[in-house]
Amino acid sequence: MSLRAQLDAVKAILVATAKVAKVYEHLVYANNDQDMITFFKDPVNGRIDVCFITRESTQSNDQGADNNYDLHTISLSWYRSVHRANDDSTNTEDSFQDDVESVRATFNSNRKLTVNGTHNAPSFSAPMQARAIGYVSFQGVLCHYAELVFVPKDGPNPTRSA
Repeated sequence: MSLRAQLDAVKAILVATAKVAKVYEHLVYANNDQDMITFFKDPVNGRIDVCFITRESTQSNDQGADNNYDLHTISLSWYRSVHRANDDSTNTEDSFQDDVESVRATFNSNRKLTVNGTHNAPSFSAPMQARAIGYVSFQGVLCHYAELVFVPKDGPNPTRSA
């Protein structure tokens, strides 16, 4: 499968979790306040809730003629506005941590990135890891941040010498 098919599958799986309001298969930037609202904010509650999916790197593993495998490191960078009740009886960290684990569980139970009966990582995917969890300033707003990564094995790809 192609990298694009894998990124499409990752987006479809992530959207199906209903844990992230806005999902993009690439990095997105905003030039102005209207772009920030359009691209990054949840239209239901008006808070930032966005995830960018991209390939971070690719390792290629050659095991002989027509037996080459690509190992794409796929990264999901997720930002969600921080808020809490005045008495801190409720806060967004608890729900964000729960949602991160829900997304990880979804991907860990679909290691072939299967969408509509199609396996988009024919061999397998490594389990999804939460490489970073914390707080960052995103578009001038304090946000929860999660960097989720996993490595699908793709191939075999044709490789022959001329």
